Formats: sequence, structure tokens, C-alpha cells
Amino acid sequence: MRRTSENNPHEGDPQLLELLKQGDSLAFQTIYVQWRKPLFMFLYKLTLSEDDADDITQEVFITLWETRERLDPGKGIKAYIYLLARQSAYKLFRRQRVEEGYLANSEFSFDEHINSLDIIVARETELLAELAISKMPEQRRRVYQLSYREGLTNAEIADQLNIPRENVKHHLHEARKQLKKLIALSFLLFLMH
Repeated sequence: MRRTSENNPHEGDPQLLELLKQGDSLAFQTIYVQWRKPLFMFLYKLTLSEDDADDITQEVFITLWETRERLDPGKGIKAYIYLLARQSAYKLFRRQRVEEGYLANSEFSFDEHINSLDIIVARETELLAELAISKMPEQRRRVYQLSYREGLTNAEIADQLNIPRENVKHHLHEARKQLKKLIALSFLLFLMH
């Protein structure tokens, strides 16, 4: 079931994107009004800075307008603007890392410490993991949360949920498998930037 009509009515609207591609400012305004807040919130979670999130959001929409002729209306807008957002956030963190390197008067190299790019990748992975957990079947999600967030043993989980221990093991195995795939995907995205 597609949710575009509920959450984002124009996400998959090829006509709106075609109008944007042709330079229609009303189509651009529609996309801006619709996507500005969700994009800002995504960037704020990555950067933990309202100023940086706002700057990057504006940069994304400027880039969207400047590159509108390259849009593929059949692919939708969401993936494209979130890709632009991640790329801009990575640029910001690389720039901050360089600035931190110049400012640091330490005998240790900057690479020996956790840097800003590491932090943004970790935050993005955490956000993806939270999304994956929220999409798990209810029983699997409950088992996962009781195990990893509340620290219960498999036996305690089985007793609390009134299910066999083998079911607990199965749910945890499937949850870990799903999260490993997600982490691998996140790592591949990191390598592409």
C-alpha cells in the first residue's frame, strides 16, 4: 500500500516534477512547502544544530532548483532531496573536520580521534536502525526491545511475553539479521561519499 497520498501527496507525482523540471516556480514552491520541514528534521537529527540543519536545507533546495533539468520525474523527489541532504551534510562535516585539524595544537593526528564524519555516519546508522526496528513485526520488536534495551534474558522475555524460548531466539536472530543488512547498507552509502 502506498502512503504517498497520506503523507506526501506529490512525492510520486510525475506531473509536478515535470513542471519543476521545466522551471515552474509554483511546482518548486509546492515541493519546498511539502519537504522543508521533514528535511530540516532529518538534518537536525544528523547535525544536532538548528543553524547547520537550516543552512543545509536551504542549500538542498537551491541545488534542487539549479539542477532541476536533470530530474527524472518518474523516480520521485524524496530520494533525490535526501541524497542531496546527505551529501551536503557530509561536505559540512568534512569542512568542520579540516577546520578542527587546523585549530588543534596536539601532537596526535586528527585521524586518531573520532571525527565529525564518524559521528554523522553513526547518527545516520542509528536513525536507520530505529526505522528498521519500528518496521519489525510487533512481537519481534517487543522481543528485541526487551533484550537489547531492557537487558532481559531470553528466559525472562519468554516468561514475560508467555512464548516459548525458541520463539525468543528466532525473533532475536531475525532482528539481528535485519539490522546487520541495514548496517552494511549504511556502510556502503558512506563509502560512496
